[in-house]
Amino acid sequence: MAPPGEIVYLPNTETYNLWASTYDTDGNILQAIDNYQILHDLFPRIFGFSRCLDTATAGRASRCTAHDTSDLARLVERDAGPCSVQATCGHCFSAVQSAGQHITYLREFDISSPYPPDVPQADLIFSTLVLEHLPMSTFFTAVSAATKAGGKAIVTTMHSAMGQTAVNTSWTSGVEGAASTTGAGFKDAKGRKVRAAESWGHDEDEVESVARDHGLVVLGRRREVRVTPQMLQGDGDGGGRGIKLGERGRKWIGTNVWAGWTFRKT
Repeated sequence: MAPPGEIVYLPNTETYNLWASTYDTDGNILQAIDNYQILHDLFPRIFGFSRCLDTATAGRASRCTAHDTSDLARLVERDAGPCSVQATCGHCFSAVQSAGQHITYLREFDISSPYPPDVPQADLIFSTLVLEHLPMSTFFTAVSAATKAGGKAIVTTMHSAMGQTAVNTSWTSGVEGAASTTGAGFKDAKGRKVRAAESWGHDEDEVESVARDHGLVVLGRRREVRVTPQMLQGDGDGGGRGIKLGERGRKWIGTNVWAGWTFRKT
């Protein structure tokens, strides 16, 4: 076993490859909030208008198939690492097959590379908890290139307030404001805390500004979630909104931890 409190920082793609098998089940509070907000707020607002869905972050494709997706023509899954792609395939394959839907592409993709010419642009881009690990310009260049004119993009990320709290006094500014330490990660089989080496504390207003520069305008208003005491037990009547975080959420009470948007490509 690893010494108590040992933390290992790995490149982002390597971290998420190792994390892929337990990403949706390890009790991380940000994933719990993300799932709830997508299913109960962002996703139901626009899915009825979509025919081609592009996804990012292992496991979320299966969330999509929980809704009425009878008109889904093509599902495109792209991720930086093979384990993440495989995890998503395992999650959603049976669901889309039973609904008579089609998965056309499951592939690794370097977001800093040019958009693949053989992948059609999408009516809907679905990117969850990815933006925090990339420079905004890199991220929105890829999103804009992948989205049809008039198409939409659901984007969620760690709130800047959570990022500042997670790194606290250890925050070290790197390239384009990246932190060299971050709270994003998991415990491996040796008991070590494995963390992604780079995370960006993007200001939410700046996110919207950079998105506009890439032809993406906000639909409605952005959504933000602040952790309340009621969320520890999932007390919807008491302000918990049905989100259950357990004791892992206690240190975040009073902190904005999540932000989400729906964008439209002009």
